Amino acid sequence: MITSNILTRVFNLKYDDRCGTCFTVDREDRQYLVTAAHVVQGIREHDSVAIRRRGGWVDLKVVLVGMGDRGIDIAVLSPHTQVSPTYEVGLGGVSLLGQDVFFLGFPYGLQTPSSALNRGFDFPLVKKATVSSLQGKPGDPMYMLLDGINNPGFSGGPVACTPGGLVLPEHIQKGALKFSFLGVVSGYRYEWEPGYMGGQQTSMAVKANTGIIIAYDICHALEMIDDHPIGFQLPGTQETAAQPISSPDR
Repeated sequence: MITSNILTRVFNLKYDDRCGTCFTVDREDRQYLVTAAHVVQGIREHDSVAIRRRGGWVDLKVVLVGMGDRGIDIAVLSPHTQVSPTYEVGLGGVSLLGQDVFFLGFPYGLQTPSSALNRGFDFPLVKKATVSSLQGKPGDPMYMLLDGINNPGFSGGPVACTPGGLVLPEHIQKGALKFSFLGVVSGYRYEWEPGYMGGQQTSMAVKANTGIIIAYDICHALEMIDDHPIGFQLPGTQETAAQPISSPDR
């Protein structure tokens, strides 16, 4: 199960004609938006993205905090207003091979209707995966390979888990589930598979999903934030309710 401190931080994002997912991160009393760099490719230092709310798109002014280099598919933005509640969530942690994790997002624009519970925002879809491999070392791009089925639209969404990836019966108590953001979904490994017609192989090929998800370590987003700490200044402390985004639907 996923708790509200994770669900209320994940949003359907659009920039130009590209749709994906973003999520909020709070650090040193400031709030940031984290997504995949390819979702906001070409974004300017002072620009706007759109967040889906009540069936429409709301413009949100942002400032570019950082864009991943060396192939790191992460972008960090500073919103002009508080976007989500500040419910506590961990940032980073130790990933273990074989550990269960969740990833969240809006594949093909699908969502879980919940606007009455979430200030007009629908909840993302939640999927499960297993940590198959950990790649990179300090100083190099660090990412994880997950065993799961990713779909277009999850890009930029968070990878989240509890310590050790376990959700035990004794955890399912108020305040007992401690989730952390581990990474940012980038995409999936694909292979070209030959197409067949009437049992005969043709010259056509199909891009097949291998079930290997690529997610970059959240540490890269935190490095961008620490290098340029210009996120939206939060008005209160933990558990502060978010102010509604007031831009008109478009």
